[in-house]
Amino acid sequence: MKTLLAFLLLCLPLSAADTDAVVKIGGGSGVCVSADGLVMSAKHCGTYENVSVEFPGRQPVNAKRVYVSPEVEGPIVFDCDGEGYPFVDVASALGTDTAVWSAGYPGGNFSRASGHMIGGSRIRDKSGATFAVNDVDFGVSPGWSGGPLFNSQGQVVGLCHSTSTCGGGRCPLRFMAPSQWITFTAVRAAWDTVSKQPASPQQPETPPGTESGSGVSGAVLLLPVQISVLGVPSPAVTPTNLLFNVAATPGRCCGSGRSADWAGR
Repeated sequence: MKTLLAFLLLCLPLSAADTDAVVKIGGGSGVCVSADGLVMSAKHCGTYENVSVEFPGRQPVNAKRVYVSPEVEGPIVFDCDGEGYPFVDVASALGTDTAVWSAGYPGGNFSRASGHMIGGSRIRDKSGATFAVNDVDFGVSPGWSGGPLFNSQGQVVGLCHSTSTCGGGRCPLRFMAPSQWITFTAVRAAWDTVSKQPASPQQPETPPGTESGSGVSGAVLLLPVQISVLGVPSPAVTPTNLLFNVAATPGRCCGSGRSADWAGR
């Protein structure tokens, strides 16, 4: 039954988004996970500050590194210039369905494979450090590294770590040997980090009457008139134009007299 399901997954046509979201990065592969051009790949493919990303049918675009996994192996994320890119979603949970498939660019040519997740293990790198991987029952070839592992809904649940091995060496029939993939946990942690948008910094409120950076307001000269003649209870000094104050005060005086007359009627 599992073999039949894997075969059906392989035969199903990819949507345009699935196909176009799988990209070339240098000699490896990657996948775009947002419309504004966030692209995931594997850390071992290179932690360069800037890379060239090639979407199918498009000219290569420049991308800047925005995330590197703190583990010895894990996701690396680049942000492409511009926006409006084809993308696929990162899964919110791994789920219990073990059916998976992948696409990548082994040898620079688009390819796909399907099968099942068959467990997990830990790999030791040359430095002696270990890291977790998921094992998948289909093989991959050089150049597939960094390519996405999809669940049956077409969501990203892993990234290609290594080509298939047989007894510690490369297997001549790679498509028949298991391959290792960066875990969903690591992929989701990378996505949760890069997808959070920092809050816009709050601008400090400007206290009333301090909008001007320098100079003495002409209103200072009118404070005696405001207090003694107009009877303003709380005169405020603001950096208004002196000419305006000089021109407006006589009118306000006349208005004040008329207002007093109206109030007495």
